Amino acid sequence: METETESTQEVTQAEEIKDPKAVLEALERAKNDAKKYRERLEELEAKNNELAESIAALEGDEGIALWKGKAIALSAKAELAKSGIADPERVFGFMDASTLDLDDEGRVSGFEEAVADVKTKLPELFDNKRRVGGSVDAFASGDTAKEDPFRAAAKRAANRTQ
Repeated sequence: METETESTQEVTQAEEIKDPKAVLEALERAKNDAKKYRERLEELEAKNNELAESIAALEGDEGIALWKGKAIALSAKAELAKSGIADPERVFGFMDASTLDLDDEGRVSGFEEAVADVKTKLPELFDNKRRVGGSVDAFASGDTAKEDPFRAAAKRAANRTQ
């Protein structure tokens, strides 16, 4: 009995459609909206899969190595700055980072050896006097054994004009 009443209600609803074009237009709009939502869902699922793969990669050995390397670099640069080195970025660039590692307490192991190696190879990075190529103020110290080449040139030019 219930099936007869359901089919009767369907026939009654079908008879009430007065504007079939409007219904077809509404159906087309609904189809287009469903298509847009399906495409958007596919895009979001693809992005979700990509992010899940990225997270898995970061959690794997490659990700640990990446973050460990960054932690070593930051810790080493901080130690260089603490030790009074004027340009820790530059000095770290000359260090062999493959010899550095983090211990269980988060300190950089092999740091002292790496700094000592750089000091022997490039002492000018650690000594300001060597950085400028000699004594900082050779002529200001009163050492007149050598004549300042600029003053000598100025004297010669003054003598020519007289």
